Amino acid sequence: MPELVPSVADRVISKSKYISGLQCHKLLWHQYNAKDLIPPYDASHQAVFDQGHEVGRRARLLYPGGVLIERERWEMDGLLADTTQALPLGMPIYEAALLGGGVYAQVDILAPTGDDGWDIIEVKSSTSVKSVHLDDVAVQRFAAERAGIRIRRCLLAHIDSTYVRSSDIDNAKLFRLVDITDDVDDRLVGLADRIAALAAVIVQADSPDVAIGSHCTSPYDCPMKPVCWKAMPEENVTRLVGGDKQVIQVEAARSRQTHVDQARVHDFLGRLTYPLFFLDFETFGTAVPLLDGVRPYQQVPFQFSLHVRRDAGGALTHHGFLADGPADPRQQLLDEMRAHLESAGSIVVYFAGFETGRLTELARDFPAYAPWIETIIGRVVDLHAPFKAFDVYHPLQNGRTSIKSVLPALTGSGYEGMAIADGGTASQTFLRIVFGAGPEGQAIDDVAAVRKDLEAYCELDTLAMVRILDVIERLARL
Repeated sequence: MPELVPSVADRVISKSKYISGLQCHKLLWHQYNAKDLIPPYDASHQAVFDQGHEVGRRARLLYPGGVLIERERWEMDGLLADTTQALPLGMPIYEAALLGGGVYAQVDILAPTGDDGWDIIEVKSSTSVKSVHLDDVAVQRFAAERAGIRIRRCLLAHIDSTYVRSSDIDNAKLFRLVDITDDVDDRLVGLADRIAALAAVIVQADSPDVAIGSHCTSPYDCPMKPVCWKAMPEENVTRLVGGDKQVIQVEAARSRQTHVDQARVHDFLGRLTYPLFFLDFETFGTAVPLLDGVRPYQQVPFQFSLHVRRDAGGALTHHGFLADGPADPRQQLLDEMRAHLESAGSIVVYFAGFETGRLTELARDFPAYAPWIETIIGRVVDLHAPFKAFDVYHPLQNGRTSIKSVLPALTGSGYEGMAIADGGTASQTFLRIVFGAGPEGQAIDDVAAVRKDLEAYCELDTLAMVRILDVIERLARL
């Protein structure tokens, strides 16, 4: 096996660290020299990892009869010839750990080709081939070939978004297998030089000084982002929106006053018809569908909150639904909605694209409800619209228009103190209490209390819309 690159003989670059280095040198340096300064992954990221494990397990079923060799047997010497020869002909290797050219890489599936060669099969939970995947597989091929392994093809197995579950999961239909060999070959050009450049970053005495920018979120959200962005001033250019909206943002920051386009706000309010029905869904979507008739990542509504106001400034009534048990919750959810959404009045949502998208899917999957759902969609008014257009903008929004940013900016209160304070956590929590999905060893003991937390969170989402609309109406009268 070739010697390691001298500058990283004591610090081998792993596949994941190579990808980190391509994204940001500052991130790479911290991963080797100051790990304790990198915030841990949150529950949302952990849920993605957990789904990835399940996807990987199912992808192995496409190459049955393989073996998972203890990692310690691979790490020191790469893929040894005598180990390969000891394997029965045609036996795939799962999570093959390769060390070559100063690079350590685990290959999801290494499949023998029958002619003394191997195919690399990289498994991804995404629904398409992405540019970063090509870099990922390229560094695997680099390590394999430097370790003396002959690679015939590079394949990527990703989720097929058109697959619809029917009874048991059909793994052959769940995945699409794409030959990316030629694209990977292109990424191999100059890879050794990039490895050497990243090695030089790792051994620097101090962290590289890298300005924040678009690389903070591409190709992945950087785990260092909370650290790097925390100390930046609110008016930093990377937080500014583009176009005419930037003028509004800068002026609001300077004046410390809320910007209101009175004419456009009045036009928006004029589109509202009482009674008002403030509606919000909570959903879950998994790479491997949990229910029959569901596609990968399809967002399945399991909960809704509905606040009703019959006249301007009037009292509120609340209705809610939260599924109980692993059965498909959608028909019951539709029945509960139909019982409370009357035949007239605006249905107010925040970011209509999401709610109408879920309603459209419900109409497709439950055609008996389609005519009624179409009338519901026709009554939807998007409370996000005046904020998206910057017709209303408060400087504390800091360029953001999500309900989590708008509510505290306009009202001074938000989701602080909530046991469940975001949709991702709500989704993951529901999956854990109903389907048992989630990290091992983190069972939920008090399911009743957690259900109350879920109900409280979803109810606040619709109450937040009421409070925001109250402020808009007050601003329109100024």
